Amino acid sequence: MTITGMPIIIPIRTIKTMLIHRTEQPKYEVIVDEIKNSIEKGELLPGDLLLSERELSEQFHVSRTSARKALAVLAGMGLVEITPRHGAVVSGLEPDQLAVSFTRMIIKNRDYVGHLYEVRKTIEVQAAKLAAARCTDDDITQLWKTFQQSTASIRTGQDPHKADINLHVGIAELTKNPFFNEVLTVLVSSLMEVFDVIWKTPPGDQEENPVDLFVGQHQSIVEAIAEKDPQKAGEFMERHIDYSSQRLQRILREEVSKLSTRKMKSEGPATRLT
Repeated sequence: MTITGMPIIIPIRTIKTMLIHRTEQPKYEVIVDEIKNSIEKGELLPGDLLLSERELSEQFHVSRTSARKALAVLAGMGLVEITPRHGAVVSGLEPDQLAVSFTRMIIKNRDYVGHLYEVRKTIEVQAAKLAAARCTDDDITQLWKTFQQSTASIRTGQDPHKADINLHVGIAELTKNPFFNEVLTVLVSSLMEVFDVIWKTPPGDQEENPVDLFVGQHQSIVEAIAEKDPQKAGEFMERHIDYSSQRLQRILREEVSKLSTRKMKSEGPATRLT
């Protein structure tokens, strides 16, 4: 997006303006949080021109020093660029910043885990198909090495989530399309906060050992790619992502249920009013 020359006015609810005088949070951080949230929500887009120091200080009811510090912090975070002629302009989000944004969404609402897995499945199924269609013999040799390393880490419990991700990213690289690798890296990075749960939670009473399942599913995917069978590779990847998603969401639901039960017990029985 090009600079229009018209500064973007950030929507601020009246209550935020009232609270700024009461909160112990440094005033410049209020501006940083507001602008950062607007960028992450898409209300501010790359190339948009922010308000000047004077205009920010007036809108947020802070000193120009606080406004200047807020812009400097945002620039340090890579969210805005300070230009001599135009002032502060919104930068494009880097992949690691997108991952942080997605992670925050997951922390606020666990339903986003399912949403992200839905996107992940769409990308990874196609990636597996393309990998099977485009891989070379050397690629297959390297993929088997990655699979063996991944399996060893998963079975010994040494950073199993990282080993799992390395294999999936390795498959994405075989598409010969760098965007598959970049997008998948952002998605799995944003899920790192909850990936540990998959490996640290023991299997349920009626559940097969998840380690054996993951390794077996990985092997089926790698074999299909090695056989250069796109259809089978896509099908095995879809089953694998579905299993991972279902197990993770079940565990999260159980954790929420346990927390609710503990909270109810700690609060004790409700007092009946007469």
